[in-house]
Amino acid sequence: MQATAVQQARADFIAQQDAAITDYEQQLDRLSNVLLGQGWVIRCAGLTLTFDVDAATRVVSNPRVCPIGKCLRMTEQDARRIAATTKNGAGQTAEAVHVVQALEELIAEARRVRDQVAALD
Repeated sequence: MQATAVQQARADFIAQQDAAITDYEQQLDRLSNVLLGQGWVIRCAGLTLTFDVDAATRVVSNPRVCPIGKCLRMTEQDARRIAATTKNGAGQTAEAVHVVQALEELIAEARRVRDQVAALD
């Protein structure tokens, strides 16, 4: 890859991280004055998950990766119960995490990665 292509790829990646940070910060701002008793999400290996819930039986099924802003939120008790029985293909057990904490961690990670890539110049 030529130097200019590498520089462009780096600049594009940094711009993508900046956009992600802005999106996560906006989501966090929208939650700032909201009581979130049902603000818990399921995360496995760093990825947030959503599920299907049968309204009649309350059976939870079909776990899948989903952006944090669109994943199913629930009470802490429900999240911990579901997380304890959810594993990914590598056998890692999911965890229950509050959406605010998850967003703060996503912001910190995106900034860390962005700064590492920017330092490569």
